[in-house]
Amino acid sequence: MASITMENSYKSTAKDMGESHVAAHSKQKKYKQADEPDIETLTGNNVSDSSLDLARQMAQKQGVLNEEEWEKYNRHLRKDRRKDSYEEYFYTLSRNLVHGKERKRDSKKATKAQREKISEELAAIDENFGIPIDGSLFYVSNTEKYDELKPDELKKYRQFERETLKRFYHSDVFQKMNPGLFRAEIHFDENGSIHLQTQSVWYRKDKRGRLTYGKRAEVRKLVEQVAKSKYGSSLSADKLADNMAKAHQLAEQDIKANDGSKIGVERADSRFFDFMEKNPNDFWYRYDYQMDKDGNYLKDSNGRRVPKLDKSGKPKSRGSFASAGERNTLVMDVWRSMLIDELGDIATQTAKEMGVDYHVDKTYTTDGVHRTALTYTKNKEDRQQAAKLHEQATQVVADAKKSATKIQSEAITALRESYEKVLDQKPIKQIENGAVWLSPLEMTTAIKKHTAELKQQADDADRAKQEAENSLKKAEADKQAVDAELSKQREQLANVQQQTKDADDQLQKRLFARRQRVEQELQEADGLDYGQPITDDNVADAEKHVDKWRADAFKSGKEIYNYAKKNKRLMFYARGIENNANKANMTPHDYINGLNHLTSQLAIYRKAFKRIYRVAMAGISWFTGKATMIDMNLLNTDSGIDEVAGRYGEDFDNHNGLADLMEKYTRQMIDKFKKVFHFSPNLDENEKTAANQQKQSKQSDGEDGIDL
Repeated sequence: MASITMENSYKSTAKDMGESHVAAHSKQKKYKQADEPDIETLTGNNVSDSSLDLARQMAQKQGVLNEEEWEKYNRHLRKDRRKDSYEEYFYTLSRNLVHGKERKRDSKKATKAQREKISEELAAIDENFGIPIDGSLFYVSNTEKYDELKPDELKKYRQFERETLKRFYHSDVFQKMNPGLFRAEIHFDENGSIHLQTQSVWYRKDKRGRLTYGKRAEVRKLVEQVAKSKYGSSLSADKLADNMAKAHQLAEQDIKANDGSKIGVERADSRFFDFMEKNPNDFWYRYDYQMDKDGNYLKDSNGRRVPKLDKSGKPKSRGSFASAGERNTLVMDVWRSMLIDELGDIATQTAKEMGVDYHVDKTYTTDGVHRTALTYTKNKEDRQQAAKLHEQATQVVADAKKSATKIQSEAITALRESYEKVLDQKPIKQIENGAVWLSPLEMTTAIKKHTAELKQQADDADRAKQEAENSLKKAEADKQAVDAELSKQREQLANVQQQTKDADDQLQKRLFARRQRVEQELQEADGLDYGQPITDDNVADAEKHVDKWRADAFKSGKEIYNYAKKNKRLMFYARGIENNANKANMTPHDYINGLNHLTSQLAIYRKAFKRIYRVAMAGISWFTGKATMIDMNLLNTDSGIDEVAGRYGEDFDNHNGLADLMEKYTRQMIDKFKKVFHFSPNLDENEKTAANQQKQSKQSDGEDGIDL
């Protein structure tokens, strides 16, 4: 017995065929015979040809523009619709297929295996520069069949497989079902069994005449044609898909009844073709069934449920077994099943002609899980080991049945030894009267159960190992990400620390400069005493102390300045009279007149001089520290002014001395006032504005100002 197998996907690239394939499998010749080539090309191309070039040629036969035609067509498009290259043109044609696969891959319903397969297909399309190459592999049997054969038998069996695949390639069904095929090869040089590998493209024009990549639309027409030509069926593609859905439903029911195992259950495609051969123009209905008053289904004489009937007496259908979306997928299943059925028919006929023992399995012989070469080999070894142990136990039982008492005893002894070797314990059991040997059936059952457990443990170990490897890879990736993040954070921390240090250094420099400035201002304020050393904690308060001193100085000095500016002309006028009176060329008469005039002027200006002096003394006593703060009440009267003048030895009757005194004090006051303003950047803007307005007003009145 053998199982026909077909694999189909868009994972095919130029590396899978021709010289690239030979190079990739140069060391994989486990079953290859001496007279067999590495590959046998069935299409008209050379081994050295590139699959991409062959794919483009087939695409052009299906309506795709060649490069020269495309360049001419592309030039006539609007600039925003033009493509940059011929390869981009192919990407555009397969856009719907690629987007559909991306949506399915990103769907929450997609399994991990489906996402991995779709990702591999999309990567292959990119590698093919936008051309989805549809690749198929056809197997007549697997290597487990090879392992059962002797060398001569294996050589003949592989000749049978080779002839079968060649006949299958040239069959009407295969050619009709693969209109876009551009490359087909039989591969002999792998560790697996001989297989036929093909590559096709499926470009077509839609209803609006637009060229696109559409395999499913073409397949719908092809399965209807083959169903009619081979099976005599006029059913539409949707009806065929419904029949396939029912076949899968029946198979799933049997798998569930078989404890979830596919092995030994009739294949869904076998059920599909059995039904089609018996009912080529019929399809399964999903009926409503009649029930009795107790809720039990009514059954006919054959034990089948009785469907409800409509008005015309026909069974009432509840519709199809598959939705529209499911039928699109099932149509592809019908296409594959028809190819597998054709290959099975040809293999059976070829085996009969060549005298090879070959029959197609109608039941599942594997669990249906797609495995890589490595996992397939490991699973095969596990199954062979389990089968070998089972075979040993079965052989012991068979020998025991055929032997006489002695032989039977030896067989039982051997069975017990096998039991002890396999289970690592004595084949005995405890009963009420003591211990007894297990029966041969019990030992055999125990060995079978144990070998099944060993197989399960091996599968579990493989699964656990894979999960551990995946976890390790994830942990390594996470560690790398964490290390990268830690490195980034360390770098950021170092930058922050350096910035903090720089900011602290700048702050210390500013604080030191601030303390120096305040101490300098206190010294230049004629030793203004703050009362305690200047520190970072009290420097702000010391600045306020200096600013208050400046503000007081400004307020007091402003009044002195205004008096000085207003009376400067009077002071120097009085001195001028005296100087003129002392000129040598003056006559006695002039001198007497001048002296009398000066006396009258002094009398007139005496009051003004006293006012100036009073203000000057108040400012000088404060600015210069020449005396303690004078009682301001003394300066409000002439007698008080005379008293203050007497203290400092000043003579108000000497107008010349008075002028000198006023000029000296006024200049001292002005110099002091300049120094105050020089170190006072924080003066009230309102004070400055008022001073400027006052200066402008007095200049407009013809008064002289004193520059500070």
